[in-house]
Amino acid sequence: LALHVMPLALKDEVRLWGEDAAAQGTAYYVRTHTARPLTTELLATTPGEVVRFSGRTPWPNVLMSVDAPALQAYGASMGRDDFDKLAPGKVVLSSLMARRFEVGLQDILHVQGRTRTADLEVVAITEAAFVPMVGPYRNSKTYGLIHQDDHDLIEAFAAPLGNNAIVRLKQPLTEPERKAAWLTARRAGTYFDTGAHYVADRVAETDRDIAIFDVILLLTGLLAALGLSNHLVLSLYVRRREVSLLRTLGLLPSQLRRLFVAESLFIGSLGGLFAIALGAPLGALCLGALRIISAFEVSFRLPVSYMLLTLLGATVLSVLAALVVTPRRLPEAREI
Repeated sequence: LALHVMPLALKDEVRLWGEDAAAQGTAYYVRTHTARPLTTELLATTPGEVVRFSGRTPWPNVLMSVDAPALQAYGASMGRDDFDKLAPGKVVLSSLMARRFEVGLQDILHVQGRTRTADLEVVAITEAAFVPMVGPYRNSKTYGLIHQDDHDLIEAFAAPLGNNAIVRLKQPLTEPERKAAWLTARRAGTYFDTGAHYVADRVAETDRDIAIFDVILLLTGLLAALGLSNHLVLSLYVRRREVSLLRTLGLLPSQLRRLFVAESLFIGSLGGLFAIALGAPLGALCLGALRIISAFEVSFRLPVSYMLLTLLGATVLSVLAALVVTPRRLPEAREI
């Protein structure tokens, strides 16, 4: 239970990030093989408001220049003011990027380029999902944006302005339209995706990354079943005389089997309750550790369905173990 609280929190964090209106109503264009600006013809395949970005500097210190007026107008249309103060000599950082450099608002970020250096003031720290990025989910959350007039700071490391772009779609793309745009962009050496599809891919990626937790749960369940089966076998062995006495008093074999099944039912229910009582705080502690080491904005949530499934799973597992190990033929009265 504690292990599965973590992937649930991670998926919640991805979805919350993706619910940003920009992610749901935006198409992303990212040059993957060339350093040329995107063509007007390519961008026209998905009509909407265009914001042009430069290429990014090498990971993990990702900086991109951006057409600041277009981005500010774009943010305003989304009801956001994250980028209003972006100007020459200023920088906007994502929360993960700010944490990487241990800086806050109005702190100074020293940037050393090939031709000049600059001390940029941090004017905003944002979680906005505006930035086009290819790669793992953390890449999309780790970036810094500088004004297009400061591009010379990164020009030796990043492709020029227009190499990447986002488009505020005039209307959502259907799946055939998205696939057609993806194929057109790929022929031009460009990665394309919509915000909604990108978020769905990130959730699926999280599911794949944490599949090991399901394997751990399966192995733990098997070990628990073996332990319970061993307990019931030993219980039958040491209680042979008791069982024979009950048979003498007239209990049928089926009734005796029901006694052992009832015992396993009690053990399983008690185990399930202990799992909930101990797993919930342990899951909260694991999330606290995850926040420290990963900087993801995860929050604890324990759905009622998780608790019910834990209780039901423990109970069913115990009953199945009892049915497997309890023999159909139990000792007769003469065996006392």
